[in-house]
Parts: sequence; structure tokens; C-alpha cells
Amino acid sequence: MIGPASIELVTLGARFPPCMKLIPDVPPSLSIACANATSLTPSASEICTIEKICGFGGFGRDSSGQTKEPNQWFRFITPIFLHAGIIHLLLNMFAQWVLSAQVERDMGSLGFFVLYFAAGIFGNILGGNFALVGLPSVGASGAIVGTLAVLWVDLIAHWGLEYKPVQKLVGHIINLVLVVGLGFVPGVDNFSHLGGLLMGLVVCHFP
Repeated sequence: MIGPASIELVTLGARFPPCMKLIPDVPPSLSIACANATSLTPSASEICTIEKICGFGGFGRDSSGQTKEPNQWFRFITPIFLHAGIIHLLLNMFAQWVLSAQVERDMGSLGFFVLYFAAGIFGNILGGNFALVGLPSVGASGAIVGTLAVLWVDLIAHWGLEYKPVQKLVGHIINLVLVVGLGFVPGVDNFSHLGGLLMGLVVCHFP
């Protein structure tokens, strides 16, 4: 994707379950190669714990001096603003220009704001609970799929009034196939897309 390494995405705020909840197989004390490691056999100075890689001040200490359980809840939000690379960023920008801009014109900025962030956050909640725990995930794809869900509902609800509805349906199907394909790229996952789709279907039914 021509972008930062996965470990660097974690440091920047990617959705990474070991930073968000206690995972027995990936405890905060587990040591792995740091973001600055330059070889397959890193030196002692290039070894970091999960807590250090997660950054943002770590997980804190309790009254007995023990490391608290991971609870970086903000990682449900920050991945919306991060991307796996230049290509990922350009694809998301194109999708927002083609799909999301139309939804914002129809819903208004406030309604679109609620839809966009609700879909993006719920996508990360779903992905954080069901996607592979050892792989970070970033991108606004969940939020964008939420706007695609609104376009699907609008097309079906106004089929008889739409101009060339079959052509629009084919376009929506192609967009959905592209989104699912993107979900297999490292740093992106289809659970976020599914969560965004479901939340988009929910939010679009509110006035």
C-alpha cells in the first residue's frame, strides 16, 4: 500500500486489540521488535513490549505497581483518520468524493456527521471483537460503507423515481465488491466494513 509498517500504524493509533483489552496470548509484557528494528534478529535496544508499542503513555499502574489491563478505547475512533498507505488514502478520498459527498448533500452536514462517525466507530467495535487480534486495522472504509448503505436504501425506497435505477444498482454492486476486495488488504478488514454497513442501515432510518 506504499505506507508505514504495521507496527508503526499501531504506534500512531490503529485499531489493535492488544492495546484495547487484555488478550492472554498477547499480554502487555510480551516483547516483540520495535518500530525502529532494522533486521530479523533485532538487538536488545530494538525490542519493545506491547505496552511500549501501543504508546500514548502506556496502560498505567495500579496501587500495587502492576500494569493495568489495556484500555485504549480511543482506538475505536483514531483509525478512521489513519490509512495503510498512499493507495489506501487515495481510494478512500475517491470514495468519499463519489459516494459520501452525495449523501452529505441529501442528509445535511449534521446528519452526515452522525452517520459517518457512528458507522466508523461501530465498524471498529465489530472488527475489534471479531477480526484477527494480531493485525492492526486503519481507514475510513467502515464510515464510507455506512454512507453506501444509505445510498442502497435510498435507491430501493425510490426505485420508481430514480433516473436509470438499474445503472445505479450496478454501480452500487461494483462499489460493494471493491470494498470487500479492499478488506483483504493488510491493515484493512471486512468486519469494519460489515459494522459500517449495519450502522448505516440503522442510522438512515432516523429522521
